[in-house]
Amino acid sequence: MPRNGSGVYSKPANATATAGTKIESAHFNTLIDDIAADLNAARPVVAGGTGVTSIAAFKTACNLVIGTDIQAYNADLTALAGLTSAADRLPYFTGSGTASLAVLSPFGRTLIDDPSAANARTTLELETIGQAEAEAGTATTTRAFTAQRVKQAIVALAGGVFNGYYESPEQTIDEGGLITLAHALGAVPKLVQIDLKCVSNDQGYVVDDIVVINQNLSTNGNYNRGISIRKDGDYIYVRTGNQGQVILNKTGNSIIIPAENKWKYIVRAFV
Repeated sequence: MPRNGSGVYSKPANATATAGTKIESAHFNTLIDDIAADLNAARPVVAGGTGVTSIAAFKTACNLVIGTDIQAYNADLTALAGLTSAADRLPYFTGSGTASLAVLSPFGRTLIDDPSAANARTTLELETIGQAEAEAGTATTTRAFTAQRVKQAIVALAGGVFNGYYESPEQTIDEGGLITLAHALGAVPKLVQIDLKCVSNDQGYVVDDIVVINQNLSTNGNYNRGISIRKDGDYIYVRTGNQGQVILNKTGNSIIIPAENKWKYIVRAFV
């Protein structure tokens, strides 16, 4: 078939008729056969075709292979394409194949680009305040106070009356027994206070109620109620009477004896 390397068709040789002469059947048939063969062959691009004879070959020739050259239909992509973009908005999925936009402010972007929690605290101006600033109250930016820094600030605000603070974990009450606590304050405490914390409802009191213990001791025959506190430069000693101690009713003025298994001691000391 007389098409050149560029796919351009040319008539076969001796296929042009001359006026006034006979058309030889051999030349006529050659031309017709050539045209028929060309019409049934894959039409080249220059002739308005694709140069291929199948859909698969067409996709390959035109760089339209799904998954290789182009993206197949995807409901998630369609959902994203359906959104209207705008400044400071972030697309997110609300379900399978559905999406929406959330506000993402410039400040929010400065937070989510932080690589660590420490960097995020810096962005939020939540760095932990130093001891000197906590005690002096000179911090001018918003920063976080640890429990230790709060204690140090409180001590400093006391104007030097107290220079150290100790708080014990919750202590099991031992009626008739002795509790010994190492306070590590380096000096004999100036003040020791013991609180009763309710850990199980008892005689009108409920969990987390706090009652300050009246530090005294009363005796009546074989009954010894109350507490005594001894202290030195290293320890606090808390001894409970063999009948516990008494407190007033939560809503009245009658005396009750707290059940030792429903309360805990919390001991605090100041130097």
